[in-house]
Amino acid sequence: MKQGVVVSDLHMFARRSNAHEMMSQIGDLIAKSDMLVLNGDTFDFRWTTLPSVDYTIKEAVGWIDGLSKSFPNCQIQVVCGNHDCRGEYLSALEDLAAKNASVSWYEHFMFMHNLLFLHGDCDTRHTKVDKFVHWSEPYETSKKVSHVLALAYDQANKTGLTGLAQRLASPPHKASKKVFSYMSETAPDILENVEHVYFGHSHVPFSNYEYNGLYFHNTGCAVSSMEFNPIHFRYEA
Repeated sequence: MKQGVVVSDLHMFARRSNAHEMMSQIGDLIAKSDMLVLNGDTFDFRWTTLPSVDYTIKEAVGWIDGLSKSFPNCQIQVVCGNHDCRGEYLSALEDLAAKNASVSWYEHFMFMHNLLFLHGDCDTRHTKVDKFVHWSEPYETSKKVSHVLALAYDQANKTGLTGLAQRLASPPHKASKKVFSYMSETAPDILENVEHVYFGHSHVPFSNYEYNGLYFHNTGCAVSSMEFNPIHFRYEA
């Protein structure tokens, strides 16, 4: 059996992210793993502090490429989330994967043996596919938010207000139920073969929550005042 680790919601390049403080920990995890799953919202193009979205995409892809070269024995699997689902980024990932055999990417979810990885942005009111697509469209095309709004949001994160709201809105049972409902509609044949489901998005970490015979795991986030929760998994070669 091989060893893997999954993380999500680093929100790199956003003011609210403290991912830079986690890099040493992430490096230690990768060094001991055969696979790293970046399970969505690794980057935050909408809230970037860099000069432009295009520049942020370039830096994001460069970071993944550099990470894979620093840890050549680790496969890097990139699953997209609502904050890093832009078409330009997906095209750049496609180009990177074509040149770097250690990198693979998935727009919606990754299924491997009995393990399912998805960002979990279906953990909203928009569980149905048509509503989910309509809801996600602004993230794919939106420009950077204003500096003032970014500062206000950052302050809300630092004071714990957003964390409290997310814990109230997405407890394990509710979050797991919505992810299960989404996958039941979009890929029921895959769900039949799943035992463990790994997701993020809600920023509320938990492990081994049982729902409908499956075990759900949430990897938290690297955002101010919230908990970062990397989760190890084992898989067959």
